[in-house]
Amino acid sequence: MGSLQTNGMLCFYQNAYDNKPMFIYKKAFQNLYDQFQQNAFESIKGYTSKLRTYAIFKKEIVFEKYLYDVKNPIVRAQVTKFRLSNHKLAIETGHHNNTPKELRFCPFCTNHVETETHFLFYCPVYKMLRETLTKDNSENFRYYTDDQKLQQLLTNTGKMTVTYISKALDLRDFILAKHKRQT
Repeated sequence: MGSLQTNGMLCFYQNAYDNKPMFIYKKAFQNLYDQFQQNAFESIKGYTSKLRTYAIFKKEIVFEKYLYDVKNPIVRAQVTKFRLSNHKLAIETGHHNNTPKELRFCPFCTNHVETETHFLFYCPVYKMLRETLTKDNSENFRYYTDDQKLQQLLTNTGKMTVTYISKALDLRDFILAKHKRQT
């Protein structure tokens, strides 16, 4: 009963209906869905949230189009993990060993924190790959803020974005693995 009262639906329980009309179930589902969505998105918006990047572009709970479109399960998993900040960038791996955020440097750019934004838009290692990504977006893309760029790319995760993320992550892994073997 507490859940019904919290969701403003106690009157449906208290009123005796011979046959509960279908609208009651639809109304209950919609209220619970709306409340869940609001609570879920509020909890991921915090600065300390692991889903800080996800909160920039994820505005509603839907099955993402790229999950249908990307047939390669390895690439699909890479993109999903990237969108959820479940990747090997320093901003995430530093979290696991309690490195302060401001010290989670890019392995290729020693004075820049390796965030998703740095990885996608600024790290010079991925410059050649990035050219095809930015070409595919609107001509005003370069004037967007970093958050607007992230939102644009990761909300509508098209083929160019998926390919860029996958190839850049593979390149990163390859360079770091090769570097470790040589030392």
